[in-house]
Amino acid sequence: MAKRNKKIRLSQLAHLISRLFLLAVFLFLVIFFVQAFAGNGNEFKSAIEATYIGAFYLAVPLTALMVLFAGYQYVTASFDADQIKQSKETLIYAIGGLLLLVLGYRFLIWLIQAPDSPLEAFRNWLSTVSFQGRI
Repeated sequence: MAKRNKKIRLSQLAHLISRLFLLAVFLFLVIFFVQAFAGNGNEFKSAIEATYIGAFYLAVPLTALMVLFAGYQYVTASFDADQIKQSKETLIYAIGGLLLLVLGYRFLIWLIQAPDSPLEAFRNWLSTVSFQGRI
């Protein structure tokens, strides 16, 4: 019974860590985009790039921790099919999340370096919109 409670606590701890990580990433994005919209187009691009670089600094160690956690789950599974399946899913989600971040960054670089960048058009459109008196 104590072993099961320990596993439940570890699972709850993993969920709490993932929620805190998502909250930190969200706050990080909000701060950078607020700063980006206040400046010119170059600051907008550098803020987006800085956001992704910051996400990499957070995601790579988190991925390593999740891989170690998946290994711990697999080793302690004791041939239980459900726990082995859960550990494999944890490993797939950790690697998939990092891969999604890398592919998103490559897509973003492609968007920024395009001759008629949609991000630049969006930035120009934002500079023409006036929010005074509407908020």
